[in-house]
Amino acid sequence: GGDASYQITCQASGDLTGMLDTIPGGPPRGSGICKKAGYDVIGRVTDAEDGKLFLADAKVTFTENGTNNEVAIVYTDRLGMYQARLPPGVVMYKAELSGYITREKGPLVVAGPLVPGQGTSVALSKTLPPDDWRVILNWGHKPQDLDSYTEFGCGLDQTVSTSARTGASERAGGLTVSLDRDAALGLGPETTTIR
Repeated sequence: GGDASYQITCQASGDLTGMLDTIPGGPPRGSGICKKAGYDVIGRVTDAEDGKLFLADAKVTFTENGTNNEVAIVYTDRLGMYQARLPPGVVMYKAELSGYITREKGPLVVAGPLVPGQGTSVALSKTLPPDDWRVILNWGHKPQDLDSYTEFGCGLDQTVSTSARTGASERAGGLTVSLDRDAALGLGPETTTIR
């Protein structure tokens, strides 16, 4: 005969429903074979001071760039890892966890699968006491590495960097500075705490 048309629906569970019984050689009901078009994005959430401290149960929310339309909400596992299936396009994302400062990142271009080291990971800073500061240095794909240098004290006579990771200045009211995290490759972060 002629052209046939069938109406089927992809449910949120991934199951197909509709006129499946009438499609010759079609999939069985409840086969769980339909997926949203998109790509798997994998990232990691760590502590900004200690990159070896992986943050479990952090909430990661992805929104369309320029809107507040949520496209995915996921949570990190015990190793701080998350995986989200995101539609092609540009997204912003934020990570949040109790005791840490919420961090927003992006834009992130989703044009294929993404893994840690491609802008999908985020370092969260613990909530700081009054008069404490944290500087988090991130960068893009080029250059491959940046180094954080902090000059402070009266006459800028103290420097904290990869070669001198801590410093203090009594003349500047007892100000202390420490380079907590030095990222040698990737997109950062380098983290400095000022107290």
